[in-house]
Amino acid sequence: MFFLEMGMGKTIMLSSLIQTNLGEKPEEQVPATSDQVIRSKQLRLDATFRPMAKASFSQRSRATLIVAPASLIDQWASEISRSSRKGTVNVFVWHGSGRGDLGSMIDCDIDAIDVVITSYGTLSSEHSTMERTNNPLFQIEWFRIVLDEAHNIKLRTNKAALAAFDLKSPRKWAVTGTPIVNRLEDLYSLLRFLKYEPWSDFAFFRSMITIPFLSRDPKAIEIVQVILESVLLRREKTMKDRDGNMIVVLPDKEVKYEYLEFSPLERAIYDDLYHKAKSSFESLDARGLVGKSYTHILAKLMKLRRAVLHPSLVSYDPDDDSPDPDFKDERINVKEVIKMIAENKERSGEIGDSFEESVLAGLCTDAEEECPICMDVMNEPMLLPRCSHKCCKDCILAFLYNRAEKNEEGVCPTCRTGPVKEEDLFEILKRKKTVKMIVGIKPEGNDDEDEEDDPMAEMPSSSPAVELRRNDFQSSTKLNALIKHLRRLRDQDPCFRVIIFSQFTSFLDLIEVVMQRENLTWYRLDGTTEIRKRQKTIAEFSEPSRKPKVFLLSLKVGGVGLNLISANHVFMMDCWWNAAIENQAIDRVHRIGQSRNVYVTHFIVSGTIETRILRIQKRKTAIIKEAFKDGSKDSDTIDNLRIMFGDEYEHDDENQ
Repeated sequence: MFFLEMGMGKTIMLSSLIQTNLGEKPEEQVPATSDQVIRSKQLRLDATFRPMAKASFSQRSRATLIVAPASLIDQWASEISRSSRKGTVNVFVWHGSGRGDLGSMIDCDIDAIDVVITSYGTLSSEHSTMERTNNPLFQIEWFRIVLDEAHNIKLRTNKAALAAFDLKSPRKWAVTGTPIVNRLEDLYSLLRFLKYEPWSDFAFFRSMITIPFLSRDPKAIEIVQVILESVLLRREKTMKDRDGNMIVVLPDKEVKYEYLEFSPLERAIYDDLYHKAKSSFESLDARGLVGKSYTHILAKLMKLRRAVLHPSLVSYDPDDDSPDPDFKDERINVKEVIKMIAENKERSGEIGDSFEESVLAGLCTDAEEECPICMDVMNEPMLLPRCSHKCCKDCILAFLYNRAEKNEEGVCPTCRTGPVKEEDLFEILKRKKTVKMIVGIKPEGNDDEDEEDDPMAEMPSSSPAVELRRNDFQSSTKLNALIKHLRRLRDQDPCFRVIIFSQFTSFLDLIEVVMQRENLTWYRLDGTTEIRKRQKTIAEFSEPSRKPKVFLLSLKVGGVGLNLISANHVFMMDCWWNAAIENQAIDRVHRIGQSRNVYVTHFIVSGTIETRILRIQKRKTAIIKEAFKDGSKDSDTIDNLRIMFGDEYEHDDENQ
């Protein structure tokens, strides 16, 4: 198991390993027969717990199989090729709908391939056909197998984990920066993949580790420490070599938690949601139905997390007299606007059979249009809903202001239709990626970074590739804090580079509005961004420029496999249940190659679910910290155990 902190050159390390120890041809291979060296601290286990594995394989390969998230496949291939002399390592990417037949390729020349790279999705898909097709992916005994971001198999019953368990090789590497994501049991899947007996037997693992830990027995952690001593290779940025020098020299990283206070309206909305969620939970708990209603409870928590970001992200249930409607959503259903325009035209007798189609085509056009006021190419177009004409934002606002100064009613500068008020205008926002449904608020459910796996995330091809937003944009506490920092950075450095992380794509949508209003150049990458466009977007962000640039990233997609050292400021807009996931995202910036100090700001709203999430983070961090110690005791051990076992040991969260 390779526990490697992000940003330390994981890919190049493993590329070096592959090239240093390329597999021999099958006829030259000598099967390993030596017994494992028993370490002094190894548990005294009965020999029956460690039976000799007996298996015969139909075919052996000298190739290394690398399984990685789909977004990292190209990076693996390019890094191995870049670090190899031409012609020394043959890399084969086996992924996608046109990946071809692996069996036929191997039958042609099994020894011509040094590295096969595939994804967890492909692995799972191929595993589903294994029994009926005798799938070669699982029949071959690979020289070496590397699971990158191995925590993807932490759930022992999910498809990726079951597929990984069936891969065959005498040399297996589980590479991850977060070996424990939520609980100690996350380690089980990694140990089973490694076939590290007896811990690869779930009943044994549960009886020796899970149950004692749940019973608050500290010995469970000690057992984990001993296990990991035998299978773990650990590399962290704070480690030193034998001469006392840092193994990796990086600039400083300054992490700050900025605690914010809700506005009175935001507090009222949040508290209303919280008390309803709490009442629902207590009712279920009293009836013993919490276990059966877990999904329902998580949905309530998700709603609270969104309400902390912006009240308009909370969908209103008509049967639930909940949040104050004063915080209305600025996003508009495009079809409703077209219908409103059509009704106006119909009353004036100006409408034809294809009116709706023509209006939609006008909104979605990529052609450069001329503003009727400044007679230049339209910049930040605004739609006048009464007549469907468009103007530059600055032009129409100045036009309406001048008429108001003269006590004249606002009208359309093109057709003189009125009255027109500033708050009636709609901003026209063209989508830069796969268009998602923008019909008021997104429905309750998947709005976080996991939506990249949601088939409902993409719109049918007939949906308009445009978003309309009210001109009466309402900010929130977190957006105001972000704006304050961005303005400060612009005053200090007109060429600053900033990374902004959020788990909620709907909140990234609102941040886009802030970027436009602040006239900042921004880029975005989330689960809907096509893989082939990701590297292009990153390259454009990294290019030198005299203007500031901001990169909006969803936590899941932006948290792995990216090199963003051109930035040195990171803003975490919300918090995840495990600090290790956040740190992994931050390490996209604080990594080898970074030449400047890195500044990280976490925005936390006091008196909300976020402060409680920080306590959960502290507990999980304590578990990880104790599990990966070398068995020695220090002054933090008792504190960590108290946090893990939920005793009353809570410092003031705001003093972190």
